[in-house]
Amino acid sequence: MTQKMSRQQFEKFNILRVPAILILKKDEDTTGVRFYGIPSGYEVHSLISAIKQASGIRKEISESLLSRIKKIISPVHIQIFVTPTCPNCPDAVINGQSIAFLIPNNL
Repeated sequence: MTQKMSRQQFEKFNILRVPAILILKKDEDTTGVRFYGIPSGYEVHSLISAIKQASGIRKEISESLLSRIKKIISPVHIQIFVTPTCPNCPDAVINGQSIAFLIPNNL
């Protein structure tokens, strides 16, 4: 949904830069996943993956990694910087998203 946001919404969702794309839950609560800039080139795949993961279609993660992720108790702020022409960046983004969706209280 594209809409003009108010100052209160910028503060509520902690939007630090524009343009920004937020991946929201059905109840319009944040998932913590956002894209700053325009996802172009290879990064379109990362955006689609984030939408799928937010809707419950998760990337398969090994049990050993899953058990390590579940031990994280502090909030985590994951930032991944990419370039639109890097063919390896989408995998890094998708892996970071996968971890972020599994961490309780992620930012």
